[in-house]
This record gives sequence, C-alpha cells and structure tokens, in this order.
Amino acid sequence: MRKGWRECSTQRAGYGGLVAVANRFKCCFRAALDRGYGGQKASAGSVGAGGRDASALSAGGSSGSPSLVATFPCGAPGIFLCDDFESGVSGTLPNTERWKVDLINSESVLVDSGEAHSGRNSVKVLGNGYRAFLRPMHGLPTPNNSLFLRVFVRSSSPMGSGHSTYVEAGKNTMDEQELRVGYHYKMLEVNLMPGDPEQLSSGRDYDDGTPGLQFAPDTWYCLEVHFDGQRSEARVWVDDTEILPLHVTNWNPNMKDGFRNLTDWAPSYASVGIGYEKYSGDPATLWYDDIALGTQRIGCR
Repeated sequence: MRKGWRECSTQRAGYGGLVAVANRFKCCFRAALDRGYGGQKASAGSVGAGGRDASALSAGGSSGSPSLVATFPCGAPGIFLCDDFESGVSGTLPNTERWKVDLINSESVLVDSGEAHSGRNSVKVLGNGYRAFLRPMHGLPTPNNSLFLRVFVRSSSPMGSGHSTYVEAGKNTMDEQELRVGYHYKMLEVNLMPGDPEQLSSGRDYDDGTPGLQFAPDTWYCLEVHFDGQRSEARVWVDDTEILPLHVTNWNPNMKDGFRNLTDWAPSYASVGIGYEKYSGDPATLWYDDIALGTQRIGCR
C-alpha cells in the first residue's frame, strides 16, 4: 500500500528554561513490512524538559555519534527487523513470525487501527499488570552484541513518579541481566539489572527535584536506544536529539545509590522487550509504531 509524503515541521523543545530547536525533516516513509512505501500524514510531538542547560541536548549527528541510516529503515543496511503493522488486522496479534507477545498479569498487545504514527495501524499495549511486551522472534543476539532499537511511542497518560519501562534489552526474559529505558520520578530514565543503578534525564539525583525529559500524553515520540554491549555503553535519542544525561558508560557517579564507576556491566543482548513493564508505576495504555532494529544508527526519518 502506497502512502503519501509527510511534512515534518520545525518545532521547539524547551529544556532547562532555554529553547532548543529540534529540526524535523520532510520525509517519505517506506512502510511495507519488508519493502514498498508507507506513511500517511502524521506528526510527532515536541520534547519538553527542564532543569538543564541547552548543552544537555545534543543532535544525534554530532561529533562522536553514529551516522544515520539514509533511508526509512525497511530494507536499509544493518536492519534485521522492521514493522509498521500495516499488514495486521485490528484486534489481532502482530505477525507471529516476527513477534512473540510476552504477558505477565497484563491484558493484551494487539494490532490497533485507532491510533497510528503512519498509515492506519499500530500496536496497542494495555499495561495494566506487570508486563506487556512485544519480543522479536529472530535476529538476536547480534554478532558484536551491539543493537539499535527505534520505536515511535505514544501514551495516554503522563509519566508518573513510580518506575516503569518502555523498552529493554538483556540476557533473557527473566529480568536477570538487562538494560531498561522508561520513566521514574516523572522523567525519562535508564536503569540496569541486577543492582538497579539508574541515570535520570535531569542529570541529577532522584531527590534533587530537578525536572527531566517528560513525554506528554497523546503525543507521538521517536525513541531510539543504542545498546552497546562491546563497550558497556548506552545512548538514548528522542526525536533525533541525543539525551546526554542518559549516555551511560560507568553509571552516574553523582547519584546517591552507591554505584561508583561501574564498568564492564553490559549483558548479552539476546532478548528485547517493547511495550510496558510496571514496577511501582501506574497502569498505562500505549501505542507503538514503525519499529526497527538494526546494527546501525536508524534515526527518525
């Protein structure tokens, strides 16, 4: 199915009282499962956060950043899974040759035509229990244990003060050794199991009171994570802007959780979860669309 061009306007992102301009692109989504064009007119919301200066946000293409894949990911070099869910039927499971649904005390992960970042379909996650994840059936672990994951995500509710995860990657599905990206203290964060060290997007300690990056309700965001097991490193981008406080190497030595200069921490990234895992957070309904996994930086175009 052919979909049209999307106009991506320039929006402003507030961070720490300063205004950073997040450039969006005029782009064409190729959104068939493996090939073909995709995408109808859609927009992603601006990124807002406070308490840090503008240098806390750095464009993903800046010095030292992996280069962006030049085209929409389906069929691009390094991509081993790409799905826009357009071939699915609303109310049914996503493609079972590509995805496994992992539920623990949660309701469902189903194709949905009520919301979409591009086209007519996305995946709706009812995270009313502990876990509601999509897991790739193939492609993991990568040969060098380095993985890029790009999703578009939308939540019906704001980030709460409790702790929940949007995406994770780790040794297996048992929460034993994994890196998580989600929210805590009303801001985007990353944390590691075991031990539970954490870095907040405010760049400060959890009881500092400084606000960090928040996802507004009912707004699409492009979230990309580099799980670099070779270097024990992780990086996070939102709408193609790197969130520098979430750049993990030795886990924030300024935090009061007792972790100092933790090195060689990365697990084997043999499993990925995309959806919602709730620890002390609130139940949530989320949508995911235009998911891509690969061995190169993917970007939001």
